[in-house]
Amino acid sequence: MKIYYFSENDNIYKIFNVLDKFPKRKKKIFLEIDHKNNFFSNKWWLKLVLEKSQELWIIPIFIITNTKQELLLKTFWVNYIWKKEPLSQKILNNLLEFKNIFKSNFSWKYSKTFKLIIVIWEFLILVWSWYFIYNLITPKTDIYIQPSVRIKHLVQKFYVWAKNNNIDIKLPLLNLYTWEFVKNISVKLPVEDIKYLSKPAKWIVKFINYSNVWYSLKAHTQLITDNWLIFRINNWVYIPNAKSPTNPWTAIVGVTADKKDINWQIIWSRWNVYKWTKFYIRKMYISVWKKKVYAIAHVNFTNWQLNPTWVVKVNDIENVKKYLKQTLEKNIVNYIKNYTSSNSKWQYFLAFSWMYNVYNYQYFINAKPWDKLPYIHWDLQVKIIYSYVKTEEIKNLFKKYLKDHIVTMSDFIWWNDASLQVISIEKVFDNLYIITVNFDALLWYDFKKDYNKIKDQILNQIPWSSIERAKEIILSYPVIAWVEIKTTNSLWIISRLKSRISIHIVK
Repeated sequence: MKIYYFSENDNIYKIFNVLDKFPKRKKKIFLEIDHKNNFFSNKWWLKLVLEKSQELWIIPIFIITNTKQELLLKTFWVNYIWKKEPLSQKILNNLLEFKNIFKSNFSWKYSKTFKLIIVIWEFLILVWSWYFIYNLITPKTDIYIQPSVRIKHLVQKFYVWAKNNNIDIKLPLLNLYTWEFVKNISVKLPVEDIKYLSKPAKWIVKFINYSNVWYSLKAHTQLITDNWLIFRINNWVYIPNAKSPTNPWTAIVGVTADKKDINWQIIWSRWNVYKWTKFYIRKMYISVWKKKVYAIAHVNFTNWQLNPTWVVKVNDIENVKKYLKQTLEKNIVNYIKNYTSSNSKWQYFLAFSWMYNVYNYQYFINAKPWDKLPYIHWDLQVKIIYSYVKTEEIKNLFKKYLKDHIVTMSDFIWWNDASLQVISIEKVFDNLYIITVNFDALLWYDFKKDYNKIKDQILNQIPWSSIERAKEIILSYPVIAWVEIKTTNSLWIISRLKSRISIHIVK
């Protein structure tokens, strides 16, 4: 692009002469006016140039070098671009401008101040030059090291006792404690003897198959609706694959409703499904999820009536009582674990059958034999007592064990609490047990103490070597997993002086 330059002494008439040389048609021209020119101190000049440009259909684009020019041009919404200058030239221009300010706006008595500023500036440049040369001759090297982590799987046995026993015990000791809490279990089960004056809903549905697979469904195959109702096919049905993606195969079959839905709730009047209700083949992915095979009700189901009768019998009550007890026995360990995790996180429950017990059974029932009820609602309240050890005591024994058996002076230890697990328990005699515990210990080298003087060894080996060679030397130590080296030397060589090498530990 061609740039029209105007010096510090050029006036507005010279700018007009340049603009008049262009034919009258729409075009862009680039104007560069020296920042010392009075043009940028006179808004009237800028307005005249813009009016002249508009008259000649010219779009002026100014090339600027400072923010003062930018501020003026922004006021009139004028296009501009910044001139790219070398950094050294910018610094020189700023110094000259600073000098001119002192010359023009300050009296003679301030000239000494200006000279002082120049002397300080020259001193700073001298210091920076000296620092640059020093770094060039004696480059600085920074080494970043990450210690390697070693995972050690440990198995240890501990004695656990419930009270003081006068015996000679060589293994570490843990105290055994007991705790108890009240647990409520509720159950709501339908009675067995339910009679309906009319049979469950029956009707005919139409199967539609959009897939490319041929299906054969046997009698009593379960169908499920969107609201979890269960129906069963009355007889075998064959559903050929689709003739084309838009031309499915159809088949007709009778269905009968179940007494209860998928949640074991009595269906009642919900049997009377509406027209266009869809039925999917239960537990069949292509039907329930892909919706490529399903059945449709073409009419409303209306043959169910709301007049069932039911009677509570002794057998129903016994079934509920039995179910409550089975639920308790099946889930008692989970009940205790959930209780300790939410209420007593400082406890570690020993999940073995002789470490817990249940007593004080109390049943609460809202039904008696021959009541006319659809459900029996019972509650069971029990007291659960269990044995535990304190997690803090286990951790203290871990620390002692690691210190006495594994850890040397060069290792720093952290153990994984989540890996703690009691894998077996042996009864020695009443109230005394031996438990076997496994856990994971993580070990890495403590460079802060550096008992083996590894940092000193590295500093003796790597000076004046290449970065790649230095990395090989450092990574040859098993306690180091990762290293990164940065240097100011342009030849990518480690500093010759040890004092110019710094080792940083990253964790």
